[in-house]
Amino acid sequence: MKARFHQYFIYGDTIDCTHWKNDYMNCMHFRKKHDLESLEKVVVSENERKRQRIQSMEQNDVWKYRSSPPENWNSPMPSWMVENKKDSLLINTQNMLNEGIDPTPIFTGFSCSIL
Repeated sequence: MKARFHQYFIYGDTIDCTHWKNDYMNCMHFRKKHDLESLEKVVVSENERKRQRIQSMEQNDVWKYRSSPPENWNSPMPSWMVENKKDSLLINTQNMLNEGIDPTPIFTGFSCSIL
């Protein structure tokens, strides 16, 4: 319902979603019956969706596409970023892995969630 309201707000009308239903039905048919024709229909539909998305991106003249990375793409990070990064979850997890410690938290049976 929320998506439909958003479509109506953005486009002034709701968008036809039958292609999503067809893709879903073809996907389920392939999964249950291993029908390669159904799989091919899903792949063709996805490729068409991807083609349309790329075409709309290429028609967008707001951004300029680069042919090569910027010259300073591999420059050192600023000191404030290095300082913030040293206590990050990613760095802590990598350090634990380097030390041979499993970073997966142990489930105690208790959890806390704020609703």
